[in-house]
Amino acid sequence: MHTRHLSLRRPRKLVVGAVLLALIAFAVFTVFQLTSGSSGGRDNSAQVAAGSTASPSVAESGSTPSEPAPNETESTGPEPSATVPATPETEEPPAGPPQEEDAAPSPSESSGVSGKQGVTPIVSFAGWHAADGRVEVSGFVSSVLETSGSCTVRLSREGITVTVERKASASATTTDCGNFVIARDKLASGVWKAILIYESPDYYGESAPATVVVP
Repeated sequence: MHTRHLSLRRPRKLVVGAVLLALIAFAVFTVFQLTSGSSGGRDNSAQVAAGSTASPSVAESGSTPSEPAPNETESTGPEPSATVPATPETEEPPAGPPQEEDAAPSPSESSGVSGKQGVTPIVSFAGWHAADGRVEVSGFVSSVLETSGSCTVRLSREGITVTVERKASASATTTDCGNFVIARDKLASGVWKAILIYESPDYYGESAPATVVVP
């Protein structure tokens, strides 16, 4: 009977012992895990702290940060406004007598007659008069009114010159040279150039040439 009780206690002790061993092993394992976890956490915290501490050094060892861009308003100043160029005004020439180069030369200057004012006689007619067989030329001076001058008609062709002169007379508003007649026997057939010339103590001038055809 006593032996039976002993045999029954041994399995119980074995079970209790196994349970105790299991509990001890679990406790040791739990403590080990907790210890490992705390050390791992400390390591991670140290790594994180080291990383955060190393960050400024990385920034410092890296490229130098660029300087801030200067204020555009301070560096460039106010933007210039577009200005439309003003159209230059055309200067008008000052009022006054015309320049000598623009003024037409007077007949006295062109003919070499000095001390006389220039005039321009006007040929009113120059042509062949078939009924009488002669050349007729007439004219006047509109800018002069006097009786002291003389009028001359000069006909020229191929180096031949025929001249006729007469005294001028004053009309109501002009100096009249009258009518010149040149006989046919003094002129050869062909085209002649007729010029009326006026001359007085104070004036001299020649007309524009007129064409006369002698048959």
